[in-house]
Amino acid sequence: PVATRVSRQRHLAELSVQYTILASQTSKQRRPEHVSQVARQPANKSEAAIVWQSRQMATQQFDITSPLAPDAAFDRLVNLTRVNEWDRGVTNPRQIHGSGHEVGSRYEVTVVGFDGKPAPVVYELLEVDRPVRFVMEGTNAIFCAHDVITIAPTDTGCTVTYSAGLKLLEEDPPLTPAQLDNLFVKVAAVAEGGLRSYLNP
Repeated sequence: PVATRVSRQRHLAELSVQYTILASQTSKQRRPEHVSQVARQPANKSEAAIVWQSRQMATQQFDITSPLAPDAAFDRLVNLTRVNEWDRGVTNPRQIHGSGHEVGSRYEVTVVGFDGKPAPVVYELLEVDRPVRFVMEGTNAIFCAHDVITIAPTDTGCTVTYSAGLKLLEEDPPLTPAQLDNLFVKVAAVAEGGLRSYLNP
């Protein structure tokens, strides 16, 4: 998952604490009425699209200027086995399906869950248009993350635009929409800070 950024220097430990505090404060709250009552995992991509459209989505977007050529930046980003090099909230990335980095390739990573414990997430490449754009979607039983990365050439390298969305899938979500929005700003800030370094080697 990531326009406006706050708290860019948040440490992963602080982020994990906020996850845990928000989850404990809201785990017993009633579900907002406008959130769709879909508790189970989508059975297929068509159903997943319906679930995605029916739920409250937190969104963030940012631009990063890089001296890398577009193809070089694209190759560094589409390789999701290296995502832990720029997102401190992710560990143990590995490719579990496909060869290379093509449409349909899947990757498993570990993130910190709302309970503060490690949780697996499987990301799939939905679109790949080298070196212009790719789309990835990560899901587990709790949430669905939808990220679109576009790369535009500049006179000195390229500009990377990262657009991220996050939806909660549980029938009784641990966060209200407002809390999810606030938390996602901080989550996105971690990734943005890491990407600025990663794309400016």
